Order: sequence, then structure tokens, then C-alpha cells
Amino acid sequence: MLKVAIFNVLKKNWLLVVAILTVSAVFQYWREHSVSPLMLFLVLLSSIAAGLLVALPVELHKLRNAR
Repeated sequence: MLKVAIFNVLKKNWLLVVAILTVSAVFQYWREHSVSPLMLFLVLLSSIAAGLLVALPVELHKLRNAR
């Protein structure tokens, strides 16, 4: 059930929109301040992880209620 929930979360369009907005904000910040590329990568990974942490319980709840 967890695999199905992860797949459902990743195929949602809003996760892509959040990722695009995060990338845009990070690069805007990077242009104005001196930040290492590794720090940018870590910020992007943490934003993706946060999105999954928010969305996975919702998808798991939907899958449990569908059965």
C-alpha cells in the first residue's frame, strides 16, 4: 500500500508545481547571495522530502478508506 501511495503522490501535478516554485525561489536567492551549489541541492532535497511527508499520510488515508 505504501508503494501505491508514493506513486500516487509523485504523479500528482501539485508536487511538480511546488518543486518548480521552490527551484525558482532558490535560484533567485542564489543570485542575490553567495550560496554553494551543495547548499542549493540540500534545500531542494529537503523541500521534496517535506512535500512527501505532507502528502503521503493523505494518500495512505485515501487508500485505506477506498478498501
